[in-house]
Amino acid sequence: MPIDTKRASAQYRERMLDRAQGRILMIKISGSSQEQDLSAPVTCGGMGRIRHFHRTTSAGWPENPLPIDPAAHALGISEILDDIEALVFQNAACNWRCWYCYVPFNCLSADERYSEWASMRDLVDRYA
Repeated sequence: MPIDTKRASAQYRERMLDRAQGRILMIKISGSSQEQDLSAPVTCGGMGRIRHFHRTTSAGWPENPLPIDPAAHALGISEILDDIEALVFQNAACNWRCWYCYVPFNCLSADERYSEWASMRDLVDRYA
């Protein structure tokens, strides 16, 4: 049975956004099954992770310039980069269930057992 993505998206948005308090529900990576798969330790009080992006993909597949080229452009870097690392915070809901996604589905269902409320200020403070 296919997922009704419009309905699921609306439900997740309702469960993961607290507009009155200016908060969003973010995955708490620390202690999750995803933490076991990371190549670098969890950061930012359990909510951040280092994500490695590579231009070159598997043999027979085209190169993937995302998000490398837009990030380099935004940062004023003119050289062609083959790899970047980025600190990533993940929101706690996604209405897609892509076969290649590395995030456990229980972390993508806006379930407060696997997540934590945070404002943009909270995330910047954790990063700093």
